[in-house]
Amino acid sequence: MKFLAGLEREDRKSIFWTPAIAKNSHDGFMAGLVLHNTTLPNQRFEWVAVPLYGTKSERLAGGARFMWNHDRLRSTWFRNVHVGVSGFAASLWSVENVDQWYQRAVPSIQLDLRSKPNEAQTDLRYRSVIIWNNAKGSYFNGEQDVAVDQQKQDVFHEVQVHHERKFGLHPFDMKLVGLNHEAFSRLSLDAKWSAIYDKQKHRVTFRAFGGAFLNKDDELMRREMGWRLHWGSSDLLYDHLFLERQFVGQNTAQQFTKDQGGFKTPTANGTSDTWIAALNMEADFPFRLPLSVFGSYGAAPFTTIDQNGRSTDWRGYWEAGIGVRIWRDVIEMWVPLAYSTEIKDELETLRGFDFPERIRFVFALEKMDPTQALRKAPH
Repeated sequence: MKFLAGLEREDRKSIFWTPAIAKNSHDGFMAGLVLHNTTLPNQRFEWVAVPLYGTKSERLAGGARFMWNHDRLRSTWFRNVHVGVSGFAASLWSVENVDQWYQRAVPSIQLDLRSKPNEAQTDLRYRSVIIWNNAKGSYFNGEQDVAVDQQKQDVFHEVQVHHERKFGLHPFDMKLVGLNHEAFSRLSLDAKWSAIYDKQKHRVTFRAFGGAFLNKDDELMRREMGWRLHWGSSDLLYDHLFLERQFVGQNTAQQFTKDQGGFKTPTANGTSDTWIAALNMEADFPFRLPLSVFGSYGAAPFTTIDQNGRSTDWRGYWEAGIGVRIWRDVIEMWVPLAYSTEIKDELETLRGFDFPERIRFVFALEKMDPTQALRKAPH
């Protein structure tokens, strides 16, 4: 075993290690190890394991990834194949004396289509996301303590077509995603296009998102399965890492992810179990300070029930503000300054958020994995 990192030799297989520390609100401070074989050069079989122990939850946490890569295929259609499985575990919020935590396993296969190095790249990916939500402890129901010891399993199947160009004056990224669960099937399109206008790579970026359910079982649907303009510190598939993962719609933690509707204002408006559409714009100022302006418009249906019966219509929502970028799409701060009446009433009247509480941060920990930096680097 070798400390930290190094160059791999052809006549031996090395394991690298380094101490690891982490923290979140539910597990507290965590200590453990990073074990991996991926440094330089890329390996056919790459793996990394990060076992951690939470001092607050007194539970094992962390994750691992095992991936087999067949690079530079001699095929007319495909350039690379990636097959593997990853897993992760962490604690969730506790309710009274009931501890909650989740475990996640994701087997996947990805096919990179053949293209020239400076052209747009396309890949096809299939993955299953298996999530186990656990709860154990007891609560008082007003008369007696009730013991809780349960595990709920959800299995999602996802197919994705991804087409992107990272280079040039007009980089773009498009994802067509189909997601299936026993409760629903749905389809979404996420498209982003940028125009770089100076040597410092300042840019104006436009993003469009649209999603629709193809079918659903209302008896099995849960609130986290719907579309949302703003997700806050939560996500359906546990793809993102949060310092304080919250239940869907809580929206009090200031870390968020720009998902689905991509709104930066912490709102529960625009939640839908049928369809959603949104447009987002981010524009960098043309000077050295990493400042940007943003604006968003989103639309979603809503249902009204009155003496005349039940009716469905749609409503539009908007927001605008400024932001500070430290590392694009990884470390950012966004300050909403104006928004539509429905969002204003929710923030100021219903939730009572003051100005600092409306500020939101992007802190994409899942994008900071150094063991994947080489493989994700431009070739």
